[in-house]
This record gives sequence, C-alpha cells and structure tokens, in this order.
Amino acid sequence: SGANALILDEPTNHLDLESREALESALQSFPGALLLISHDRALLDAVGTRTIAVEDGTLQSYVGGWPEYVRLREEAVDADREAKARAKARPKRNGNARAAPVAAPSAPSPKARQRESRRLEAEIERAEAALVAIEQELADPQSWNDPRSSAKSTRRHAEAKRQIEALYAELESVAG
Repeated sequence: SGANALILDEPTNHLDLESREALESALQSFPGALLLISHDRALLDAVGTRTIAVEDGTLQSYVGGWPEYVRLREEAVDADREAKARAKARPKRNGNARAAPVAAPSAPSPKARQRESRRLEAEIERAEAALVAIEQELADPQSWNDPRSSAKSTRRHAEAKRQIEALYAELESVAG
C-alpha cells in the first residue's frame, strides 16, 4: 500500500507471547516512521530509536530508545543534585561571629549597566543563532543516521537552551 508511517497505542496489550514477538519482529523490519505509545519497555528497547517525553508541559526529544532516555534523565538529575550540593556547601556565616565590615559594593553606573546590557544582548543573539543552527541540523533526517552524532547534537541543543536561559536571567538582573 506504500504506507510509511504507523501510529500504535499500546499494541502489546492483550497479546500472547508469540503474537508479541511477531509484532516486535514486524516493527523492527518496518521501513517507515513509527510512533509507538507503550508501557512495554522491552518493546520500546527493541524498536525505539528516539524517545519523546512530555516534561514540564513541553515535548522533549531524546535520541535512542528507553535505556538512553533513562540514562540522560539520571545524568540531568545527578547534575542538578551536584549543583544544589555545591550551593549548600558554600560557607555560611556563623550568627555569633562578627564578620569584618566590608564596604558595600557601589551600584554600577547607568552607563556601565547599559554597556553590560548591550554585551549580554549581543551574546544572547549569538547563542540564539547557534541554537537555530543546531535545530536546523537536528531537523535534517540524515543527522539521525548516526546515533552518536545525533545524541551529541541533542546534548548541544539542550546546553544551548540552558545557556540562553542563563544569559536572559543575567540580563534581567543587570537591567534591574
């Protein structure tokens, strides 16, 4: 029939083992695109090449099947824990100890703030252009042929988005 896309929602429900294995084999040899929604992790492992997850109300795309998705999520959670631990480990003042008086830093002049704002805006513009380039790279179906390369591009995309968010936060603090 020439169909090149399948959308399946929980296809292994109510299948016996033999039917499930036949379905898995058929999906592995299917030459087109497959959108598979399933709680069957073994099936996801066997046929998945990209995982799309709903996170914080948005769709996030991860290269690879279920194991790669789990690994990337664990890495993100570990990185978040480490960042929180570093923030917590910063020395705190003891309430009884007197700190030597420190001169309050003078507020930056309006000209200095304007200069810093312009610098940050230019940096944001460069970072957003880099993000667009990565998105164009990821939009090319050929870029998904090499799993390592596409995983690297996906990580670069996530890092570029984080960098842009950080730059906007910095710009907001400078703008006051």
